[in-house]
Amino acid sequence: MIRNARAPTARRRGKTLIELVVVVSLTSIVLSLAATTLVALYRIERQTRATSSQGQTLCSLASRLRQDAHAAQQATVAGGCELALADGRRIRYVAGPQGILREVTRGSAVEHRDTFALAAPLAAEFQLAPVGQRSLVTLAIRRADRPARLYAPAVPDLTIAAAVNLAAASSAEKTP
Repeated sequence: MIRNARAPTARRRGKTLIELVVVVSLTSIVLSLAATTLVALYRIERQTRATSSQGQTLCSLASRLRQDAHAAQQATVAGGCELALADGRRIRYVAGPQGILREVTRGSAVEHRDTFALAAPLAAEFQLAPVGQRSLVTLAIRRADRPARLYAPAVPDLTIAAAVNLAAASSAEKTP
């Protein structure tokens, strides 16, 4: 019987250490790229949500100020804006460090208080201008400087104008 002098070659059953290191390295690269992408997406989502919320707040402030000014009989501007309504209530708007405060009072009692929170730092200025027989209340909101936070919501420069005592003028026009 003649035997082959060479020993039979054994089949390789496992992976080498180098193959394992390559697989682990590639997996770590893919996971780090995925983590970086997720962090960026969460930042963008947070900024988008804050910007949207800021836009809704500004829209609510504009709507409320216009409604109040239209219903007011007279307006004064000194350190804020004060609107006097026919039923004896006074509505005062004041710009503060956290936004615009709206306070409804009757006599010395506060009936209601709202705060329209705006991204700081903002500069808000009220003005009162005569327009014909009526007055026009204007609120100008400007960014005081660049945002302190990298992902702070962008606040556009905004001017809200509202005619004072517009409701009484429109009802007078309807009566013959």
